[in-house]
Amino acid sequence: MRKIIIMACVLIAAVSSWQVMAVPVAAGKIVLVTGKASAVSPDGKARKMKRGGPFYEGDTIETKKKSFVKLKYTDGGVMLLRPGTKIVVEKYKDPKAGKGESVTKLVKGGMRAVTGAIAKKNRKKYKLRTPSATMGVRGTDYTVRYCRGDCADLSNYGAPAPSDGLYTGVSSGGITLTNASGTRLFKVGQYGYVATSTAGIGLLPGAPAILAVDNLPDPTDNSGKDFIDGNACQ
Repeated sequence: MRKIIIMACVLIAAVSSWQVMAVPVAAGKIVLVTGKASAVSPDGKARKMKRGGPFYEGDTIETKKKSFVKLKYTDGGVMLLRPGTKIVVEKYKDPKAGKGESVTKLVKGGMRAVTGAIAKKNRKKYKLRTPSATMGVRGTDYTVRYCRGDCADLSNYGAPAPSDGLYTGVSSGGITLTNASGTRLFKVGQYGYVATSTAGIGLLPGAPAILAVDNLPDPTDNSGKDFIDGNACQ
């Protein structure tokens, strides 16, 4: 009986230890939510996104119509998601806990982001994967928008619906786009377009309407959320 009790205690201790170890570590916190947005964890559990709450590696985050979410990562990076956006936080490792890494998948919609310590320490460890290309950074403030038949809202502002594909812009630093056709570098003030994962990566002559009319503000600006009231984003 004594042996059974001891074994039971050891088992309970082991289970308790595993439960402590299994507690997920937040990749960052939600600093702004307007409208409706949700996060789904890898086990399929959904939750509403609330200001001040955490988000985690493995989360699928989605914003609804006329809804914005701003995420602040533990490495100091900031990401502002526009309405109708869906991303997956595929990998995130805090650089303070070892080798940092950030891999995000953009499924649809768009964002503006400013990179943090991970990209500064080792830019190869920061990636944004999209259906058209994988993006790398060089200490960067960038904007992306991916269209797949869902960008017709621009017609409300006098701009024609753009062709499907990935549109990018660089406000500081630089980005690289890589797909089956090769890799191309984009510097400050340059704009790119990639139709598909096998198509050539193009340099646009100027800001496309998808980024000029339907713009997003600097995600590091904490002066307020007034931009939402007059922003073209729907």
